[in-house]
Amino acid sequence: MNHRSLAFRLAVWYALLLSATFALVGAGMFYGLEQYLNSSLRDSLRRRSTQVERIVARAPANVVDAAIGQSINTRVAPEFNNRFVRVTRAPASLVYQSGAPADRSFDPQAVPPIVGDWPMQDTVQRTVTVQKQHMMVYATPMDSASGRYLIELGSSLQPIEALQDRLLVLLGVLLPAATCWSTGPCDRWIVCRRVPSN
Repeated sequence: MNHRSLAFRLAVWYALLLSATFALVGAGMFYGLEQYLNSSLRDSLRRRSTQVERIVARAPANVVDAAIGQSINTRVAPEFNNRFVRVTRAPASLVYQSGAPADRSFDPQAVPPIVGDWPMQDTVQRTVTVQKQHMMVYATPMDSASGRYLIELGSSLQPIEALQDRLLVLLGVLLPAATCWSTGPCDRWIVCRRVPSN
């Protein structure tokens, strides 16, 4: 094959264009999936946090910590749902902290506390590293009859990151295969152009 021929150059440009197109589509799929999964997790954490906030808000002024913890375990079930829940009463009294999740994806004792001024004024979303993996944690301050609280609710990002890793592997296999398959007709066209007709 003549590497300087117009047909060869067209084939190379065609392959490069297809590769760039498939790469852009793959990148869009990857980041679109990441945004969707993170958004779904944020919505789930907000809903769970609202449940805990209602429990604390309805507690009487003389409520004991064990009663709040029992209500959270009954209504939210953080261990069963693989969630992290920590409730702190100002200035720094731990009211409740969930146990290890059912999937053992993180150690709740290792989740670092909020650093800085506390109690806060607004809800804060943060990503923390626990045992070499990432967690998304929502921290919400609130006032109730029994005091001012900080409610922290989080979940491991490991399932999302594992899914992204599998998608990367899949794209790494499919994109070159799709490029080779798509350039096949172009290669056949070049061969046909080189074969003289009788």
